[in-house]
Amino acid sequence: MAIRLLINPHVSFFGLSTYTEVHLHSEEGLVFSGLTRFGFMLPYMGNNASLGWAYTDNYGDHGDLYLEDLGESGATYRYGDDWFDVTVWVDTIGVKVGNRVKDRSLKYSKTRHGPILGVTRAGGPLAVRLAKFAEGGWFEQWYLMMRATSLEEWRGAMALLNVSYMNTMYADHAGNILYIYNHVIPRRSDAYNWSLPVDGSDPGTEWDGYHPLDELPQILNPASGYLQNTNSSPFTTTDDISIAAADYPSYMTGGEQDNRRAQRSRQVLRELRKLTLDDFSTAVWDTRLIAADEVLEHLFTSYDDIRNRNPDRVSSLAGPIGVLKDWNRVAAKNSVATTLFVLWAESVRPNLGFSTGDWVGGLSRVVQNLERRRGTWEVQWGDINRLQRPDASGILPFSDELPSLVVAGAPGWLGSVFTFSTRMSTSGNRYGIHGNSFVKVVEFTPEVQARSVFVFGQSNDPASDHYFDQAELYSAKEFKPAWFQRTETEKNARRTYTIRIPVGLK
Repeated sequence: MAIRLLINPHVSFFGLSTYTEVHLHSEEGLVFSGLTRFGFMLPYMGNNASLGWAYTDNYGDHGDLYLEDLGESGATYRYGDDWFDVTVWVDTIGVKVGNRVKDRSLKYSKTRHGPILGVTRAGGPLAVRLAKFAEGGWFEQWYLMMRATSLEEWRGAMALLNVSYMNTMYADHAGNILYIYNHVIPRRSDAYNWSLPVDGSDPGTEWDGYHPLDELPQILNPASGYLQNTNSSPFTTTDDISIAAADYPSYMTGGEQDNRRAQRSRQVLRELRKLTLDDFSTAVWDTRLIAADEVLEHLFTSYDDIRNRNPDRVSSLAGPIGVLKDWNRVAAKNSVATTLFVLWAESVRPNLGFSTGDWVGGLSRVVQNLERRRGTWEVQWGDINRLQRPDASGILPFSDELPSLVVAGAPGWLGSVFTFSTRMSTSGNRYGIHGNSFVKVVEFTPEVQARSVFVFGQSNDPASDHYFDQAELYSAKEFKPAWFQRTETEKNARRTYTIRIPVGLK
């Protein structure tokens, strides 16, 4: 049975947070294919010949605020029955003023818990303590993870817990799949409410080290045959899950929920049996909007109720309602219903949920806005949902006059696995800014097979052929080969060169 891994992190399409793809082959046996950020020394998710992993952000409690009891002079703080000196220092930083950079000296202070960075509304000083904030070790751990050839070796690297957060999804050629709610979680007394500032003078609020890897929420080789995470709760990663929130301290996990992307991902994965890599490569672009299953009936019921009492009031909505009733609830480029539903859902949602207010009024406003801007409410999703790259930084504004591509992806909060978050122009066009930024599928067979695609391209140089060359694949929900074997890479290389590191720098 082939084991497959999806790597699909969601970050901004622009600026310093964007990714670059790396295929690393060293003469000392380090072979790894994955992604990294500009300025990082190593790729930090991807695969070697034996195993691979992907990340999504999680929100465990790895920091606390301490309300400190300072002496009258502010130079000492109380801890237990004793008083200790507040550490004070001055740093000089450069501040841009107009066209010049001026030095500015700032005074800082800290207690045993960390720097004092704020005050309560009553003026009480608050010190901040973050888990493993200063220790570092991220690249050391990633290097060991990249070199691992088995689950045991990889878990040994993970056990360092230098990488202080992120859900981690693992797969290997031996047939293992593993999910870990990776986080550096301080061990705390359950006598305190750690969601609020705690008393810094009370020694009972001290951390007792960190929870080791084995104590974090995790699932290995579930009977369902799959694992998924979409920044969602660790307790909704698969069917018939063997762990529950009650098994862990209340501070262990954050406010993650069973979001709609997670719900739809489970539906997709349940349906994938005896699939091929082609099947998997298609499924990861799923755009079914399961939120429609929750709320459209409210709209239809409200519409029918008003029509029965006052048909003239909703006569202009008969066409849009009919389109929505006939819709298969899949976001598609040529779908008018997708346009109506997404715009309507956004108009009636508070805090990523849905209101129980004026369902019909929301649709009426959507129809009116489309008719005002486009001359008709029958606007296909692809006509307004677009992909454009004015510049790499995202500073230049989007323009309807510049070239752009059609995209089927939709907001993740509506359930779309192919997540495409947008910013609206004055014309009503929506241009992608965040979501599926890099997508890679990996199959662990005797030889690794992989496919990948960037939202735009590998280069940030507008003059480069690779500035926007992958965008058409992205628009078509297709992949390029992600060569892993050195022979494949050399066969398809445009240019090769050698970097020799002086012996003293190794």
